[in-house]
Amino acid sequence: MQIFQDIKSLARACTSARACTSDDIVKKVKEYQNQILATIFLSILLIGGMYGYFYFRRVREEKAYRSLVLALEYFNAEVRTDDDDTPRDDLSFLDKKEFKTDSEKWEKVETVFKKASQDHSGSGLSPLFLVYQSQALGKLNKLDEAIGVLRSAISKMRNNNVKDYYNVKLALMLFDSKDEAKEAKGVETLKKMSGEESSIVHDTALYHIGEYYWNKNNFAEARNYWNQLLLKYGKAEKYVSPWVSEAKDKLRLIDSDVE
Repeated sequence: MQIFQDIKSLARACTSARACTSDDIVKKVKEYQNQILATIFLSILLIGGMYGYFYFRRVREEKAYRSLVLALEYFNAEVRTDDDDTPRDDLSFLDKKEFKTDSEKWEKVETVFKKASQDHSGSGLSPLFLVYQSQALGKLNKLDEAIGVLRSAISKMRNNNVKDYYNVKLALMLFDSKDEAKEAKGVETLKKMSGEESSIVHDTALYHIGEYYWNKNNFAEARNYWNQLLLKYGKAEKYVSPWVSEAKDKLRLIDSDVE
């Protein structure tokens, strides 16, 4: 900064000329002491602010993680009717949450994860809360709402691999919607991903777009995508896709050349 440059210049001049005393430098410092103090104060504020920000982030993520653990207790809870006499292995059920019906469970799960996503909207775990909320809505046969929530979750995701995985899931949900516009969007999504060989879900996209055409009795298109799947992942030394065997089983019904 200019203040310190002036003082350093004075010190150099004094050294070269050997004509300055320590009093000259002290006077120069006193002349700028308010500016110097302000600069030091601002530096402390900046350092303190950065520390405070990182501390705040850590606390925020810890709170979100605790909420996730508690919410998952509902997600993993058992459904036990009054006449369910299935024996329990131990006494751990005393700390577990249980429900009498599936709808009761999934309504609670949806509520819990919705609130968690709102309470921790700035957390890195925010998309995960929405993913679980979407699953609960799907279990409640509220498909349109589930699609909307999953789209919101994907929009918040930062990792492209994770985003690709849930885009495939979203496309399959769009197929289930029985809405032509949504179905077309699902086809568009899977076709796009089936062309991205670098994606970790490339094989999954190839299989599901082929399956879509199979269910539409468009066997030529189904064969097209499944043959791409077999060619790319059927004989790979490092990675044989789990979808290969399923594609082969169906291809054998329409193509005698499949090994």
